[in-house]
Amino acid sequence: MSLYYNRYHNMTDNGKPKPMPFITLPNKATDKFIKYEQGVTRFDKLSNQYYGNSLHGWLIMQGNAEFGGIEFTIPNGSIIRVPFPFQKSLQDYENAVNRYLKLNG
Repeated sequence: MSLYYNRYHNMTDNGKPKPMPFITLPNKATDKFIKYEQGVTRFDKLSNQYYGNSLHGWLIMQGNAEFGGIEFTIPNGSIIRVPFPFQKSLQDYENAVNRYLKLNG
């Protein structure tokens, strides 16, 4: 598995960045769920545990849109969904970005 995935590669216009939409990932029967513990749970660590590297915490955040974009504001005891498996979740992300681009140019 490739360690780094450039999630911004579709979001440039002649080398200039476009605003990045918040993409919501669909639920899958294979997703994993954990209880969030403030001061203990970190998305980079969850990424390492479930994806084999610490670089995809952003993908876990995409699977938890109800908490916004900042993991440190998640209420203690919340249930966190880890989109799983990794490759399928990454493809879901790509599909959502492509749908967004098709609708919004």
